[in-house]
Amino acid sequence: MVLGSGVVIENGATLKVATPGNVRLSGIEVLSCGVLILQANSVQVPQNFSARMGGNVEIEKFNA
Repeated sequence: MVLGSGVVIENGATLKVATPGNVRLSGIEVLSCGVLILQANSVQVPQNFSARMGGNVEIEKFNA
């Protein structure tokens, strides 16, 4: 799965992705008070990833 350019998690929004596969972040932006929760076996960040002050990013190992 790719979360790419144009994905913006805005103030007050939460995006949760749970997958036994891999997640690739490329150009995603988490704004202040936005929340990104990733549960995956592997997370790659090959290029631009932005989390502004007050944004929350949680990366966990996927558990079925």
